[in-house]
Amino acid sequence: PVFMPDTKAAAAKNENGEWVLSFNEAHSNPAGEDPDNFIVHHYNITITDESGKKVLKNTFIDDYFVIDEDDTADFRIGSDTLVSGKKYTASIVAVSAYHIKSEEIKLEFTAE
Repeated sequence: PVFMPDTKAAAAKNENGEWVLSFNEAHSNPAGEDPDNFIVHHYNITITDESGKKVLKNTFIDDYFVIDEDDTADFRIGSDTLVSGKKYTASIVAVSAYHIKSEEIKLEFTAE
C-alpha cells in the first residue's frame, strides 16, 4: 500500500472530547501491481510526545470488512490520552493483508 504524495493528516478534538486523528487512506494498487497483495488491512498508529516517549500504539482497521466511499480514515483517541498544550507526533503506516507495509506518514500537532 502507498500513501499519495498529497496525503493530509490532522488531529482535532470532537464534540465528545475525544481526539480524532484523520488522514487520507492509503491506496491498495501501486504502479499497477497485483492488487490482491496490496489490499490495506489495517494501519499501525504510534503517537509520541516531545521527548520521544510512546504515548499510544494501536492497530486500526478501516474499510477492510466494510468498504465505504469515503477516502478518509478517522482514528479515535481517548479523551484522557493526550495532555492539552503538549506537542505530539503521530506516525501512521498502512499494512496489507499480506503484511506488506507502506512508508510512514507523520503528523506533528499540539493538543489544544
